[in-house]
Amino acid sequence: MARHICPSCGRRYNGKHCNSCLYDNFAEEYTHGSHTHTGEPLVIRGTERGPIPRKDPFGCEEKTRKPTGHRAVYIVLILLLLGWAALGIAERLVDSRNVTIHWPAEPAPEVAAPEPDPVFPTGGIMLYDDGQLRIAADWAENRKYVDGIRVVVENHTRQDLNVVARDVLVNNFLMDDMTLYISAEAGTTAESLLTLSSSDLEQAGITDVQWISASFEAYDAESYETFAESESMVLCSTGILYQEAADGGEVLYDRDGIRLICKGYVPSSYDPESLSDGELFFYLDNGTDTTVDFYTDNVTVNGQDTTLSLWCSLPPHTQAVRRMYLFSLDDETLNISSREDVTEMTAVFSFLSEADSTPQTTAPLSIPINLDWTK
Repeated sequence: MARHICPSCGRRYNGKHCNSCLYDNFAEEYTHGSHTHTGEPLVIRGTERGPIPRKDPFGCEEKTRKPTGHRAVYIVLILLLLGWAALGIAERLVDSRNVTIHWPAEPAPEVAAPEPDPVFPTGGIMLYDDGQLRIAADWAENRKYVDGIRVVVENHTRQDLNVVARDVLVNNFLMDDMTLYISAEAGTTAESLLTLSSSDLEQAGITDVQWISASFEAYDAESYETFAESESMVLCSTGILYQEAADGGEVLYDRDGIRLICKGYVPSSYDPESLSDGELFFYLDNGTDTTVDFYTDNVTVNGQDTTLSLWCSLPPHTQAVRRMYLFSLDDETLNISSREDVTEMTAVFSFLSEADSTPQTTAPLSIPINLDWTK
């Protein structure tokens, strides 16, 4: 049987497909004896030829071929030898003139000195102390609040802890923004400032900070499990507390010591024409003797359910101003772009007291979204 030689690479192949260079032959009909074969490769019988040396399909001519690895190494070595020789000549020329060259040395990187641990205050307000963890405010109770209260954490435990402030009350108003965060690694002392949000104070109508109280929580930095909690402590008391209620607006609910008032809509300063970028503000008042959770069960706009929500946990005999973000009104299915597009907005509110196991739930309350902010 004659050997089939691949016309592409010169290797043996089966006459159809070359495994060496992936060459494929074409098929055609041809006459064999008295009958015809269809779809078989055309076989040309003749003088056998020797194998053709296989060529590298990615090869190139010697003149255009890049230097091999050995040649590149030789070139680099020659260049280094030439450089060292030139450097030796330069040094000898300089030495012949009695001149000394001082080659510039790279300056050593500056190493910042470690900051000393904060000093635990003496004579301040002790907020928590269990022998292993101490939290104190570097503050005198009758001192006037200006820019912040320094809080120091001394962590002698084997855990990395984070310390935050909870239930920060100013003139009996519950603040909204987180005001303190301290990361205290095991065996270290750390500090930060407890600061008040200017927007919180403005919304509550507070122009004179007369009284501040807060509780503090330490939790594990990795597991987030609570490690310790303090009781509510008075940090600042500069006189007789008097604060007007920020209860301007439309009353939605007033019963059994609980009040809920819609203060109105505040447009975004960045895009005042965008309804979804604006905010609705509510005044909440807990006149009971226990903590009460205020939250919405369902908010509808033009009869359609939305994801709008409001939540706040109020300590006894405290007040708060909270905002309802309107981002979800940007949903295309609602087809709402301005307040004029809202024909009806309702919300169902629930109030859950610590003394009760079931919440009080209101009927759907009409929300006056076209009401502008009322102080």
